[in-house]
Amino acid sequence: MAGFPSFELGYNVAKENFWPIEEISMFKLRASNGSLGNQNVGNYLYVPRIPVANGFYLFNGEREYTANVPNLTSINLTWETVKTKDIGIDILALNNKLGFSFDWYRSDIENMSTNGTSLPAVLGTSSPLVNGGISRTQGWEAEVNWQQTLGDFKYNIRATLSDYKQTIVSFPNETQLLSDFYTGRDLGEVWGLQWEGWFASDQEALDRESVVNQRWVHNSQFGEGDTKYVDVNGDGVINNGTGTVEDHGDYTVIANTTPRYQYGLTLGASYKGFDFNAFIQGVGKRDIAPLTGSLKKQFLGPNQGPFHSNVYAEHLDYYRPADTDSPLGANTDSYFARPYAVNNGKNNRNYSKQVDRYIQNGAYARLKTIQLGYTIPSEVTDKYKIDRFRIFITGENLLTVSDLLFYDPESVAGQFSGGSSYPLSKTFSLGVNLSF
Repeated sequence: MAGFPSFELGYNVAKENFWPIEEISMFKLRASNGSLGNQNVGNYLYVPRIPVANGFYLFNGEREYTANVPNLTSINLTWETVKTKDIGIDILALNNKLGFSFDWYRSDIENMSTNGTSLPAVLGTSSPLVNGGISRTQGWEAEVNWQQTLGDFKYNIRATLSDYKQTIVSFPNETQLLSDFYTGRDLGEVWGLQWEGWFASDQEALDRESVVNQRWVHNSQFGEGDTKYVDVNGDGVINNGTGTVEDHGDYTVIANTTPRYQYGLTLGASYKGFDFNAFIQGVGKRDIAPLTGSLKKQFLGPNQGPFHSNVYAEHLDYYRPADTDSPLGANTDSYFARPYAVNNGKNNRNYSKQVDRYIQNGAYARLKTIQLGYTIPSEVTDKYKIDRFRIFITGENLLTVSDLLFYDPESVAGQFSGGSSYPLSKTFSLGVNLSF
């Protein structure tokens, strides 16, 4: 049994007799503090459970049920606790035409469930879950709106803007491996190599190998048109060191996929029987790291999977030497590396690791909806005993401003190849609202 107390306080200063500004009818200060149990974890994690399933072997012509030894559990495992603080302000002014609100918040997840200290492999199972670590989400939200009536013309504008950042405040990562949470890690960060350029010839690649060895990336001799990686730590070897916070070799933080500065803009207007509404949304800052998972989109040649053997127009911007006989001509300042059409793994020289070369700007603005309607005057509809007759046309996702190649900016975190195979559709619809 657990208790999670919370409280909230508010004070509208504008209600006081000493408030000097008549144009401001609300000036409310708010503060809250509370805690909740985190429900985004499994149930009964402290109880050892024996997994039972149909076996793979036949006995007397039937698959018998089998039971396995349960994993280790900890009887001391308890709630993850989410503690949230919020400070805000609400303002109404000019006869409620102008509204403004702002919130700053900080939310800490304490007692995070994670695997405990690593145990010897001869034990045959993983270490039990324990409570350890704190993650912190800190951000702010702002909203401003304006509404006004000018005779038969009415209009309203509403704008929102928010930002947040999530950081690991503490975590029991004794090895300090980058592949796990570690103290000070910003969630969404992407570690990778830095791009220096293309090898201009096979000889240049051969000569550089004696100075900077890149075979950790791919154990083969690099050649013309392949990626030349930056030797960040100057040790003559391109690698990620031991893959830890203290020794990450040539790996650096090259991007962060957290969406920052998310905004929205709502517009509305009406004049006599006509009405108009539109909604725009977007993200001001976000990095897209496309060289992993379903976001891979480089051409890798035949037999490389449905999204890698297809050729897009953008793939034509690949490295071609100055003396090429290709009808496309030379292209030594290309976006993509030299492609290898044979399934022999050589493409891994250029695309097996995250590289800052291919980090894309995921900021975007999109006209999500726009609608124009007309309501037939009541003096006409009353003759037919109709209370309201409105016709409208709506468009969805009609305009997008984005620098992304291949991807839909709203689908990069989803499946189906980041929205390039199943993007959000542009939709037009015509409708009628009828009431009697």
